[in-house]
Amino acid sequence: MDLLRRKTLSTAKAAILGTGNVAAIGSTVDLIDCQDAQVHTFRLVEFSTPGCTGVDELPVDSALGLAVLGCRAGDYINLSLGGEEGGTVVSRIDDQDLLS
Repeated sequence: MDLLRRKTLSTAKAAILGTGNVAAIGSTVDLIDCQDAQVHTFRLVEFSTPGCTGVDELPVDSALGLAVLGCRAGDYINLSLGGEEGGTVVSRIDDQDLLS
C-alpha cells in the first residue's frame, strides 16, 4: 500500500502543479500490448464495479492498475505474468471525465 500512497500523492501533485497529463483514478487510458500491437482501453478506478458496461475498468489495487497510475503517454510498463516477460506502452490518456 505504500507504493499506492506514493503514486497517488505524485499524481495529485502533478494535477495541482499542472505538470502534464498523468493517469489518475477516473482517467481512460489506451495501452498498446508490445507482443501483438493490440490496443486495450481501460478506465482507472479505485475498485471494480460488478456489471459495469462500456470501457473495461482497471482497479488501481491490481498490478497493472498500479503500474499505470501516474504514467504519462509514451511510458513503457514492463510486465511479468506467469513467468513470461512482456510490456505495454501507454499511448493515450483521456481525463475528460475528471474535468467535468
